[in-house]
Amino acid sequence: MWWDDEEQPSVEVPLGDFFEQGHAETRNFASLPLCMSPQGGRGMTCYFPMPFGRSARIQVTNECESAAACLYYYIDYEIYANLHGTGTEDYFNTAWCPQGTFAAPYFGITMPGGPNWSGKISLYRYHIEDPIYFEKSLRVTIEHGHANRRSDDHASTAYWY
Repeated sequence: MWWDDEEQPSVEVPLGDFFEQGHAETRNFASLPLCMSPQGGRGMTCYFPMPFGRSARIQVTNECESAAACLYYYIDYEIYANLHGTGTEDYFNTAWCPQGTFAAPYFGITMPGGPNWSGKISLYRYHIEDPIYFEKSLRVTIEHGHANRRSDDHASTAYWY
């Protein structure tokens, strides 16, 4: 990770080691700044603030001898002009439609549902460490599957404090 066009990276570490799990393995675990969440720890979340002034560059390099790994990422940053929605897996910091319960300090799955996010599901997400600032109003949207093609019935509770 490079900030503000620096020549040497500020962060240079194997991905698993960065997320507190070495030996090229994944595990479900939760700490305040880092988490590997279900399914099988493949949803990796980082809450470290990484401030920069002009620019940021994050690069992931696959140095494995085997075939290329599958990587999906979502980097949350603040511009303060508009908020942009995302899907439930990204917003609730999970991966691959988990079917087990999981509890972390700021997000979790209390009722996992069935395959491919089917059935009754209950999740939580708190923005205590990553607050969303607004002055007069706030609009929150979330994808319903790819291209909004699912017809899920969502309900939410918002705590404004």
